[in-house]
Amino acid sequence: MKILAVGLAARDAAALGILAALAIKDARCDSVAYRRGQALPAADLYVVDLLAVGLSRWSVAAEAELLQMLHGRPAVVLRPVREEAWAKVHAGLHGAQPLVWLTKPYGSEAMRQALQAAASPPAPASKRLPTMRMGVRPAAPLPAIAPSALPKAVSPATPVAPTPAVLPAPNASCVLTPQDLAALHTAFPELKDHAVLAHMVKALGSGRPHELRLSLQYSIVMFPSMGWVATNATHDVIERVCQNEALASAASLRELSEAQAQDRVAQLGVARAALDPFLWGLASATLGTQAPRLARDAQLRLKGFPDYTRLPRVPDFFIQLAAICVRLPQTLTELQAAFPGCDSRDIKRFAFLCATSGLGQLSLVAGVPVRSTGGPPRPATRVATHQGFFAALLHKLF
Repeated sequence: MKILAVGLAARDAAALGILAALAIKDARCDSVAYRRGQALPAADLYVVDLLAVGLSRWSVAAEAELLQMLHGRPAVVLRPVREEAWAKVHAGLHGAQPLVWLTKPYGSEAMRQALQAAASPPAPASKRLPTMRMGVRPAAPLPAIAPSALPKAVSPATPVAPTPAVLPAPNASCVLTPQDLAALHTAFPELKDHAVLAHMVKALGSGRPHELRLSLQYSIVMFPSMGWVATNATHDVIERVCQNEALASAASLRELSEAQAQDRVAQLGVARAALDPFLWGLASATLGTQAPRLARDAQLRLKGFPDYTRLPRVPDFFIQLAAICVRLPQTLTELQAAFPGCDSRDIKRFAFLCATSGLGQLSLVAGVPVRSTGGPPRPATRVATHQGFFAALLHKLF
């Protein structure tokens, strides 16, 4: 599928190409600077920045120019955050052309879902769903796509009754093989000292539903092979338990049947959430500001791109690491050599978080154990926090 970025800066267009390749099979992305009155090159899908092409303010003429520009092709349309007039445009009245509206600024997951929605073949007229728009109140029909497949920024035209289930994680299965677990414990032997996280990782190895009782009041129910988790414990409670050895040692893990897991979720009265972002946050809370000690070099393979839109306080450096590892497995020493100016402790922390959340798989590298750098352990370097997907992704690629 050919995707054409219209009006996007070179850095943004390059980042869009990486994201499109991850979201759509066989997708390739080109960019073009739009000149008013000039026809666009042919493409299967367009990504148009209204501000860049001079159509930031809606008018009848601007709407006509946009539709003429797209020639009936599907498109993801990026509109300025304060321009409400475009939000009220009934673009779907113009034939069966699918338009997905995305409000700037947006996250990587919102763009991924928008690309997939626009690339989906339109449903027959009799089966077409009501309009869904990214970040705005919907008013026009789009491709047939279930509301559960859209990000939180999308709202259907008609209210949908709330349900205990939530969106599935982009990387649905968090199961680790026995080889993965053995490599994880060998590379990071101190994992066993973190009781809560060690229990959760053990559950990843079976793939079966489990319940981790933090106390008489708080529980965590997880189903690794289905990629969901449910808990009545707040983030502060989990962080306090993870960082307190006495509280963590009191936690207990038990396996459940699928029916028991569903019953426990109903008893807790909470909604299910994606498992891998939850485990990432739990592992990060366990480490605090410290980086884990690496005893053996290992190769990291990512199952999919981490959903950074659901992860709090993610360094931009982690986005760069993920962009590399998702394409080709990398050893930790290779990553350190590729980023000589970055603290190796951040690379170790990234690998540890990916592996313990089920997003990544470690395999040991033959050779001598990794030597300690000496001295007391230092906190991992504070890299600039996540400020924008496109800018961060290309910070070191260009």
